Amino acid sequence: MRGDLIRVLSGIEEKANELKLDGYEPDVVLMGVEAYEFVKEQVREEFGGDEELLELSGLKVRLLEELGGDAVVIDSSAIGLGLGGAKRLTVIK
Repeated sequence: MRGDLIRVLSGIEEKANELKLDGYEPDVVLMGVEAYEFVKEQVREEFGGDEELLELSGLKVRLLEELGGDAVVIDSSAIGLGLGGAKRLTVIK
């Protein structure tokens, strides 16, 4: 449904903007497998096709099985330094 897709994209953009306000440069969204499949299905319903999701809201998509139904927007250059640079959101409730 279009509403679910809009909700997820808005959440990703909101978390990315929060990171930008904190001085980070978000560039990746890590998604749990369940979250990825949910969003992929929403995109397929809205736009057709069956391509893989490589990007959402201008951020590269990477899978991280441990996240399940959640996603995390990160600044990949800061995350390994222990400086923060990550915001988590729930995709599937």
